[in-house]
Amino acid sequence: CLGCSYNWNFGDDRYATGSSPTHAFTDPGTYNVTLSVTNGFGTDSVTKTLTVGSGGGRVGSSCMADSTTLCLNNGRFQVRVNWRVPSQGTSGAGTAFSMTADTGAFSFFSSNNVELVIKVVDGQLFNNRFWVFYGALSNVEYTIFVTDTITGVVRTYFNPSGHLASVADTAAFSSSRIGPFFAARSLEAESPTSGPQVLFSQSEPRLIQQPVEKRERTACVEDATSLCLNGGRFRVQLAWRVPAEGTSGPGRATKLTSDAGHFWFFSANNVELVVKVVDGRAFNSRFWVFYGALSNVEYTMTVTDTTTGSVKTYINADGNLASVADTDAF
Repeated sequence: CLGCSYNWNFGDDRYATGSSPTHAFTDPGTYNVTLSVTNGFGTDSVTKTLTVGSGGGRVGSSCMADSTTLCLNNGRFQVRVNWRVPSQGTSGAGTAFSMTADTGAFSFFSSNNVELVIKVVDGQLFNNRFWVFYGALSNVEYTIFVTDTITGVVRTYFNPSGHLASVADTAAFSSSRIGPFFAARSLEAESPTSGPQVLFSQSEPRLIQQPVEKRERTACVEDATSLCLNGGRFRVQLAWRVPAEGTSGPGRATKLTSDAGHFWFFSANNVELVVKVVDGRAFNSRFWVFYGALSNVEYTMTVTDTTTGSVKTYINADGNLASVADTDAF
């Protein structure tokens, strides 16, 4: 949000600034957490209620998965999302569904329409931290709440309306099992090259969209490396490469809904990219391609319209973390 300032009131006489602060409550109870966003047009605020248990985490100090809650990385991290569309006066909690032990996704408006995918990775071997990655297939306003149920630390990530984000926070949570503490920091102020705390966020991804080409029409057949989306009309395949290691291979495909699926590269538990193909013909006579990455690995994604034979190729450069909305794809 260009020119925006963010002010958080956690309801316990503690405050923070920045779009993504960290906070831990020192006492159990129910707290009204308020975020106020100010720009040249004025101030807008939203308030959510959080319940904190005696261990500094949620009640019972353990994660309980439900229709709006993910429990990731062996159940240690609780993830919830609240979305809002100010222009329509609508808001709600994201509907959660698990993908792997470390990864899950949220839908906002329709269970068939994936809007956000998130994973929590154990990076202790590298920097003694747990890492949070998320990729959006939506530019709706939302706030992600990630709670470490062992320490009680709550990490928040705010996405303003109109922004399409892929984020890698490799300094999200300490591996410490010590009780709660308070810390607030703005991720926007951190440098991607300042030591081990690295945040990659691309709102304007550095990728190449190859012109649409025509190939012979063939029916889509799902297999280990191919997704068939939007009624089976669109075939999606992906190839990845790590030049520094001399390794490469095809992305491994998993269907999520009739319109969406994901790919993994190195481990079935480690989702790297989620993609969906949406029928937007009612708006601009086109089919739309959205994808969100939880990886900055080099990859090439190929989407084929099996009805017309048209092919669209998306190339992601090594080191780039991308979320993309192509509303003119086919």
